[in-house]
Amino acid sequence: MSDPTLRPRIALLPLDDRPVNVKLPGDVAAVAGVTLDVPPAEILPSYRTAGDADALGGWLRERAADPATVHLVVSVDMLLYGGLISSRTSHDTTRDVLARLDVLREVRRMRPDLPISAVSLVTRASNSYSAAEEPTYWTEHGKEIHALGGDAHRLLGETEVLPLDDLTPVPAEVVSDYSSRRLRNHIVNLSTLGLMEDETLDFLAITADDTAPFAAGSAEQVWLRHWMRMLPSGRRVLMYPGADEVGAALVARALAANAGVTASFSVTCADADGMERVPPYENMSLAASASRQIRAAGAEEVATGGDVTLVLHAPDPDRHDMFRGRPEVVDADAVAGTVALVRERLDAGEHV
Repeated sequence: MSDPTLRPRIALLPLDDRPVNVKLPGDVAAVAGVTLDVPPAEILPSYRTAGDADALGGWLRERAADPATVHLVVSVDMLLYGGLISSRTSHDTTRDVLARLDVLREVRRMRPDLPISAVSLVTRASNSYSAAEEPTYWTEHGKEIHALGGDAHRLLGETEVLPLDDLTPVPAEVVSDYSSRRLRNHIVNLSTLGLMEDETLDFLAITADDTAPFAAGSAEQVWLRHWMRMLPSGRRVLMYPGADEVGAALVARALAANAGVTASFSVTCADADGMERVPPYENMSLAASASRQIRAAGAEEVATGGDVTLVLHAPDPDRHDMFRGRPEVVDADAVAGTVALVRERLDAGEHV
């Protein structure tokens, strides 16, 4: 058991080294007067240079051994690959990365009472020709690789495996490199479900970065959802679109658990139909995604009368941006409608 006389600390193994993944979660923890520990910069990744996976695992063991540590929040992508970009570009073998999951099992044996929350990402396939955060061949084949994932997803129910040339103009050696890395990462995500089932993890979020209704990552979520249905612990796993905000959400979850409180959120939107639209770069409705994010943060969603009223601004139905209004809406200015709803709820004395 942790010593109640020690100032509580949460240890975060972040998704990468950007401020949104390192500084923002620390700001969240500071609101509750809790110290957030993150690894030193010298072992974190730096853009396309991977972090030191062995050192990061050692840091996590050290933090778990500290009796002041009351919760671990772990990015599986950081622990196994040395960061988010490395998960898309590294050549580490499946055997090597799976072995790094043993750190979490060691921590569970060392501190059976220490809660461990984790997030693992479904690998994205950017619909672009930018290789800034992708393998270098993305400059030539990126959009075609993205399209291949969507076309393969549409063929999930088919029994025939078409010749590769019928599916994509991308050279076979490029498809092999890309798909082999996806396969490795998918096996990792399946393995994290096993860590939930054997109680190594207390909570798991599997989130999808830059996805689409039909995409390689969305197909992988079909298979992951199958095992979430088969494994009893799968009901406690949350799978939804997200990436950079998840660290802060899981720190909030840790704070709530440490304080023994559960906040409640009621969700509303000026454009009710917008709640059922699928936002750009996502693969589920705004309502479903928001509900999962609330639960990931350790809160609960209620129909009315929540501690907080969450006002959502719905995506544009034509997918041009998040702000254009629709002629058939009474107030065609969607932004004005959202602002008016916020004002109305504030005037009613709600926390918005």
